This record gives sequence, C-alpha cells and structure tokens, in this order.
Amino acid sequence: RKFDRDHSGVITFEEMDEILKKFGFQLSREEVMALFRHFDSAHDGQVSYNEFCDTLLDEDYSTRMLNRKPMIETTQDQGFASRAVQRTLQRGETERVRRATRSVGEVLYQKTGLVAKLRSELHRMTAGRGNQVVTSEELRYAFLQTGHAFELEDIERAILFVMPEVDLNAIPYITLFEGFEASYHDLAAIR
Repeated sequence: RKFDRDHSGVITFEEMDEILKKFGFQLSREEVMALFRHFDSAHDGQVSYNEFCDTLLDEDYSTRMLNRKPMIETTQDQGFASRAVQRTLQRGETERVRRATRSVGEVLYQKTGLVAKLRSELHRMTAGRGNQVVTSEELRYAFLQTGHAFELEDIERAILFVMPEVDLNAIPYITLFEGFEASYHDLAAIR
C-alpha cells in the first residue's frame, strides 16, 4: 500500500519497477515484467493488494502438506506486457482527471461568490440563445474572466467526471455547478 502512488488499490508495472529500484534491484524491464506477471494472478495488467499477499504468503489453511508456490515464469508474453502498459496509462489519466476535478472544485467551493460570478458571466454569453447551455471553451473563458486559468483539457476532464454523459458542446452549467458542489467532498477524501 505504501508504494501505490495514486492510491488506486493496485500496483502498476511502473510502480513495481520503481519499488524494485528503490530497494536496489537492478533488473531489466523484461525481468521486472516477469516478476510483475508472477504477482498478477488475474492477468489484468495490475497487481492488487490481495494478489500481492497471496503470492508472497502461505495459505492460512491448506489441504496439502508442503504446498509449493509456482516458479516465476520467464518467457515473454507480449499480450500481458501490452495490458500492463495500458493499465499504467489508464492510471495516469485517472490521476489527471482527479487532479483536474479537485482543482476546479476547490476554486468553486472555496472562493465565496465565484459560482454567482460565473453564472452571471455565462448568462451574458447565452442571453441571445435563450438557454443555459455552454461549451467547454465558453466555460474556460468564463473562468478566465473571473481570474482562474485552467487548461481546456483539465476543464473537460472535470466536466466529464461530474457529468459523464454530457456533450462538451452543450453543457447545462447550472447542473454542472451543482454536480461540482456534490462531488467536492468525495474527491477531497481521495488523497
């Protein structure tokens, strides 16, 4: 758990590589991949805490005497290596989504009156359209107008976290702000 950088509950290939280097092991990527595959009993490209413990520790109760753990398989499995790399990339994107949503949520939650200012700015933008729907670019512009700069990708990550099915060209901003308020405490608990 100590080495699970993003606190996702699993160890990725990159995290396993860092762990081994930290303890002074000088292994090639192929050797690290072989160890990683040995621990990943589900073969899903990540090692859960339970998989890690099951690989290292003996069973509490065994039906056989001197039950032996399987040997580390050293043959290369490109399919597994691909899954492991893909999981690492997914974990990275998950962390970027959390970080972006936390950043936007903190600004909305902690800056008194900001939501009212944003609503006013967005209302001016949409007055001629007769609706309360904006694009992600318009939302980013409204943040800029109130002194808060975010990358467009981060704004979109945060929007899609709060409203996964929303069209980024038709965002109901009042519902979005309500979603940010509801999700703020949930994300603040994820460290």
